[in-house]
Amino acid sequence: MGEPSAGKEPSADREPSAGKEPSASKEPSAYQEPSANRIYEPLPDFTQYKDVKKKKSAFFDFMHPRVKAANDAVWEERLRVQAFRNKFAAGSLTNAMKAELFAIIEQYDLDLPTEITDNTFTELLLRVDVVPASLILAQAANESAWGTSRFAREGRNLFGIWCYKPGCGLKPKRRSVGSKHEVRVFDNVQEGIAFYIYNINIGHAYDHLRALRAASREEEEKPTGLELAAGLTRYSERGQAYVDEIRKMIRQNNLSRYLTNRANTQTD
Repeated sequence: MGEPSAGKEPSADREPSAGKEPSASKEPSAYQEPSANRIYEPLPDFTQYKDVKKKKSAFFDFMHPRVKAANDAVWEERLRVQAFRNKFAAGSLTNAMKAELFAIIEQYDLDLPTEITDNTFTELLLRVDVVPASLILAQAANESAWGTSRFAREGRNLFGIWCYKPGCGLKPKRRSVGSKHEVRVFDNVQEGIAFYIYNINIGHAYDHLRALRAASREEEEKPTGLELAAGLTRYSERGQAYVDEIRKMIRQNNLSRYLTNRANTQTD
């Protein structure tokens, strides 16, 4: 596929390379849908830029604050889980705290434990964590052809995320015979980013990515997009070639300079 051209859309209806939800046949069961007060936000017209550098700059300027906001929400939840872990270790975890903890466990698609142990928190914290901004920005640019693809423009879906319920999204014009997937539609880009992070955090296809992230945490290092890209071999049918392409985009566009979330004052 190559790096999407910053000057033109590769195809008006290009098939996203992503394709897989946490399971190839279902959406994340615990994803929290937007409230009734839905906010619709059109995507900026990135086709107006003829200069490649200006298009890339406009794309990252639009995306980065939204990436930080989505990661902030996950980080706050992570801090909450860590606080519960401390309370558990001190023997002061209240019933109200347990109820909130169980809600988070269900939200992240894990089975409720019959008994809370330290491993309960270990398993949960594997999932409740941020995704490096550099990785999110590179994938968004790659999957959406710098915000110009049909699915980005009409569905605010910059990550090629599929769905399987009839009418849940946009039908690819070149969908293979027998395929029933659609490309999910979001009300706004922020919602799509949050869904992408949730997908990465619970999908079995990304177990390796989460293991790499946890290993960095264990070493008291900050996970980087270049490192975690190794866990994306199942994001695309292109496998390792896709990983190499995402890493190339991170390097070429110096995406490691972007803050992952407001609570983190360091870049990649």
